[in-house]
Amino acid sequence: RQGRFFAAGAHDEKAFVWETRTGTLLHTLTGFRNRVKSIAFHPDGRRLYASSDGEISQFDLDTGQRLNAVQANDDWEGFVDVAPDGRTIATAAKGDWTVRLWDATTLARVRDVGRHEEVIHCLRFSPDGTLLLSGSQDCILKCWDMVEGGLAYAERFPSSVHSVAMSPDGHWLAIGLADSLRMVYVVREEGRWRQIEPLRGHESPVHPITFEPDGDLVSADYDTIKRWRLDRRSGFGELARLDAHVASIATSSDGRWVAFGDEAGGLRLADGRTNEMMFESVDAHAHRIRSLAFSSDGARLLSGSDDKTAAIWSVPDGALVNRLPFHDWVRNTVWLPDGDRIILGGDGSDLQMRSAATGETLATLDLPYARTGTLALSPDARTLAMGDQPGVLRLITVDGLDEVT
Repeated sequence: RQGRFFAAGAHDEKAFVWETRTGTLLHTLTGFRNRVKSIAFHPDGRRLYASSDGEISQFDLDTGQRLNAVQANDDWEGFVDVAPDGRTIATAAKGDWTVRLWDATTLARVRDVGRHEEVIHCLRFSPDGTLLLSGSQDCILKCWDMVEGGLAYAERFPSSVHSVAMSPDGHWLAIGLADSLRMVYVVREEGRWRQIEPLRGHESPVHPITFEPDGDLVSADYDTIKRWRLDRRSGFGELARLDAHVASIATSSDGRWVAFGDEAGGLRLADGRTNEMMFESVDAHAHRIRSLAFSSDGARLLSGSDDKTAAIWSVPDGALVNRLPFHDWVRNTVWLPDGDRIILGGDGSDLQMRSAATGETLATLDLPYARTGTLALSPDARTLAMGDQPGVLRLITVDGLDEVT
């Protein structure tokens, strides 16, 4: 069952669970008193833990039902992680600086592990479960020994610790600080820890960071996403990079191409197989790129922007094919499977079907008192689903752009 589900916690006091293979929404978890700030799967794949308003809730993933809950602290922004053996969970919170352990089944309190002197920003078990890692505003990373008890390692850094991760082999610690990414090499069998030079390229708080199963490291800050690869002789080297806030992303139907649009109007296209950047335009649009869509054959890319234009680009060379003026921000873009028609959704209350070749308007749907939200095309390409800003889900026929009543 490993990897069968993925989940997200939301600000609307809900959490959602999908099936990974199909993308089907399986459960909407409710009953929270505040936004859901942290979630963690149990290793058996049958349970999920969620932290909201200081309460830790345990859910059955087969039924979506809440099994039990415990008030771990009084802070709305808490963290939860599950030990790899599935026997305990760890909690901490920004307003409660104590790290605690709980029984993973009964949620009975086991013990307090220790505390920091300021706000806790991150909490994570090592892959083998022998260490529990916590980082804080006090600029200290603490590695708690889950076997013998006490501190196995503590290090003070130049700025606050916002995130932490350990490599699958247990030999590398990645620490995300307020202004940089640090690495520590761990000789576990000899009890030695050695800090190496910072990995350059982050200038704002580094969060989140995670190691992939093959040992590659992915790190992000407010403006940059980076991927690092370990060379056993020279250490970690930068493998790929995305700058600026990523505002939109799209993948071609065959997975070959991945496109990214950023807050500043920049557009990038990467090879999804090699991570090679195929083209990069820092001024593809004058403002934020809100949406992206590939043609069905992957040969063209459609972008929609706050600069009140949509643009069509050639793939993979990035040549501009056509720029289509629009009367409003372009919030949504859909490329129909016939390759000849596109649909644009504005920030206001209308949808337009355009010719991809000429930009001619083929059909328009006005939606009074609505504001176009997310668009999704049915597998048979006959129906559009649209969620609008008032919270109404609408179904729209593609031919003619008529709303289904």
